[in-house]
Amino acid sequence: MCVCSCVCATNASRIVYCPTHRHLSSDHWADLVDHTASAVALAKALRVQPTLKELHLHTNRIGSDGVAALADMLRHNTSLTVLNVAQCWIDSVGVIAVADALHHNTTLTTLWIGRNSGGPAGAEAFANMLQCNTTLTKLSLNGHGIGDAGVTAIAKALTLRGGCASDTLDVASNQITDGGAVALAAMLRSGNSSLRHMKLNRNRIRCAGATALAGALQRNKTLVTLLLDNNTRVTDAGAVALCEALRSNRRSALRVLSLNETGLSKLGQTALRELQARKRARQVKKAHNHNNNNHLSLIHISEPTRPRLI
Repeated sequence: MCVCSCVCATNASRIVYCPTHRHLSSDHWADLVDHTASAVALAKALRVQPTLKELHLHTNRIGSDGVAALADMLRHNTSLTVLNVAQCWIDSVGVIAVADALHHNTTLTTLWIGRNSGGPAGAEAFANMLQCNTTLTKLSLNGHGIGDAGVTAIAKALTLRGGCASDTLDVASNQITDGGAVALAAMLRSGNSSLRHMKLNRNRIRCAGATALAGALQRNKTLVTLLLDNNTRVTDAGAVALCEALRSNRRSALRVLSLNETGLSKLGQTALRELQARKRARQVKKAHNHNNNNHLSLIHISEPTRPRLI
């Protein structure tokens, strides 16, 4: 059965297949009564589908049964490189099923499974998978409620992964505190991780966590993006520590540091702007002397929130 005939058989509202880019996406199946059955039928077709590269099913209520069928598909499919099942009403059983399937998959490089309900158990399953899967490089677990225990397990797994390529880790909105930030800092400091983009926005990190990350950035040579937006307890001390770390590390690859909606005052913001100006001047000088078009560092900060009058 081809993918198109499978989709027709399940009466999906809008499924778009682009043969040029081998990309299949579905808009929200609002008119379907049984989204799970649709996902199951689609997964069966994809077990033997030899050319599809990307499958986007985000914001469809496919549930754990549907994602279990997709997980089984991942054990057999050898072409899919991107799977997006974000906000698909998947519980920890379904999340664990996907993680277990990826023990046997050697083609998927990107998995967006955020805004589901994996919890610490789901994070532990992904941590176990990352130690043996050397293909997956981009993982989004935002909004899973994994907490410090979950992110610590993942950080340790990425450290043990050694030289295997790691590109993006999105653990935003996971109730991560300073303990989780310390574990991530240890991973960055180990030298074994090649992680390039880390999203920690909308967590509960304070100055101790930001300072720990700063300590890791004194030596790290791979991280390009660090998002700490909406960690409202990160104050000036954390921002100053980050600035000092980046100022001392001449080989830092960091290009984007985002601290919007944090607890910075004018002091912290001034430190960040001075760092940005210094980095920009250094890059311009380097480009002038060596004809090198390196990207300029970008620091995103918002104005401090004014106190409300009661």
